[in-house]
Amino acid sequence: MMVGEVNRKSSAQVMSEIANHDHHRVTLVIKSDGGEIDSALELIRKINHWRNDVTIQRAVSVHIYEAKSVAAVIALSIAEPEDIAIHTEGTIAFHRGTLILEYSDYDLETGVIRPEVLDVMKTYREVLWNILERHSLDKDPNLMAEFFGSNWLRFDAKAGLAHGLAGTIFSGNPQPYGAP
Repeated sequence: MMVGEVNRKSSAQVMSEIANHDHHRVTLVIKSDGGEIDSALELIRKINHWRNDVTIQRAVSVHIYEAKSVAAVIALSIAEPEDIAIHTEGTIAFHRGTLILEYSDYDLETGVIRPEVLDVMKTYREVLWNILERHSLDKDPNLMAEFFGSNWLRFDAKAGLAHGLAGTIFSGNPQPYGAP
């Protein structure tokens, strides 16, 4: 489960749960307003490695109560839309990202930001834009106006289903994949 802020600790917990899961398919339940971009990207890399490694091959389902900012990016990066279910009251909300700089992140004399910091933001932008393109959201001028005007792109359950972000809508508590 990913509940609360996405950070190193919560990402490590999710990775540990998936690594120790003894079934072929795992279900990640998400109720998160987002969090740290670098932690989210590491989690995405690790889960996608497990999905594609023939010796591990974990199939991933996602049940969304709330997936905002990097939590939405995690959900749409680790599972196919047909394997994503969103709660009837759920939300998928993409955020363009926020870069908070510490003094150590840039050189005060030159004003140059450390390349590692810029690389994280560039990677996040690429992953996010890939999601938008894959679902043709980038082709809708109204959605793009909202996204670039407010830095957010929000979908309730019905809109998420209509735009192909999720395959099903559920109510109540989600059942793990394969449960009766």
